[in-house]
Amino acid sequence: MSVFSAVLPQEAVAALRAELRWLAAALGPARDWDVFMIETVAPIRAQFAEHAALSALAREGTRRRDAAARKARRAIASRRYQRLVLKLAAWAAAQGWLAQSDAASRGVLTKPVTEIARELLAARYARVRRRGRRLKRRSATELHRLRIAVKKLRYAASFFSTLFDAERARGMLSHLSRLQTILGTLNDAVTVEDLVRSTAGAQAEQALSGARDIVVGWSRGRALTLRRELNPAWKAFCAAEKFW
Repeated sequence: MSVFSAVLPQEAVAALRAELRWLAAALGPARDWDVFMIETVAPIRAQFAEHAALSALAREGTRRRDAAARKARRAIASRRYQRLVLKLAAWAAAQGWLAQSDAASRGVLTKPVTEIARELLAARYARVRRRGRRLKRRSATELHRLRIAVKKLRYAASFFSTLFDAERARGMLSHLSRLQTILGTLNDAVTVEDLVRSTAGAQAEQALSGARDIVVGWSRGRALTLRRELNPAWKAFCAAEKFW
């Protein structure tokens, strides 16, 4: 829907988009708590195995992860989710996106697919380059926007890659994958602080404050390391030849 937004009838996809946003909101916290417990809490506890407050924080994190997982499972088991799956399948099978398009949109879709792909990829590439300007000065919020732009370019590039030279496509996709990994981990570091703050009050503040400080310090150190990796990864991406 995002890649072809310029030619899709927006009124027709608005309801589907709203339902997909509901689903993402239901599943997102489960993903965040999983990443927090597996990629942050687990390695820290491995280094501080005897730290009682970290054990208490881990128990609280596990409780919250389990609660988020239950919410995700309820969403998947709901009638709302089943209706969404059926609507998406029916919309695709009946080509509702084409039947409800106007003449201008249908005209665009009569172009050769490589021409459409070049236009879409060029537009997404330009957006990434704009959002990556003055990279070292970018705030966490701006890096989050860059991450989204990189992700969208990578998925679109992967989708259209078989239309073009395979070796050149692999090179660009490799650079995009590296950027997405770094930016995603940086974003997770910001999420860590939000999740740690959310545990305040769950246990005695004095008992958990030291554990929170360790987790936040660990996460910030990891983010600083990744910020140093980001600049060379960005330069490599900018120097890579576009395959389209």
